[in-house]
Amino acid sequence: MYKLTCRDIGIDCDFVVENSEKKIICDSFNIHTTAKHNRVIPMRKILGTIEKKNKEQHNERKTNNIDESET
Repeated sequence: MYKLTCRDIGIDCDFVVENSEKKIICDSFNIHTTAKHNRVIPMRKILGTIEKKNKEQHNERKTNNIDESET
């Protein structure tokens, strides 16, 4: 499952979209940003942000698993 917020992109807004398909995230996100912020966010920026968040979450889970196995 992927999750993206306006804050992830640098917009001061509490909008959140979650879905298992990146294309749906991109479409939903741009519908929101166009309607509420009068901005279209490039798909590559959205996808890059999703990938960055995924990598951070993966690393965080990996770190937590290491910490738990050491105790």
